[in-house]
Amino acid sequence: MRTVVLASSFKRAFKRLVRRQPELQERIEERLALLTADPFDPLLQTHKLKGKLSGA
Repeated sequence: MRTVVLASSFKRAFKRLVRRQPELQERIEERLALLTADPFDPLLQTHKLKGKLSGA
């Protein structure tokens, strides 16, 4: 299992979003748990990076 490290900017944006739309909190937390368990789950729609980010 991987560890997800949340940046402070993400935490602020998350709090702001949840304050405006509280119904999204559970959905976002579920996705983060899924990302931790299996980053390639089809529900997450992960893909290869393109353009300038392709080597990152």
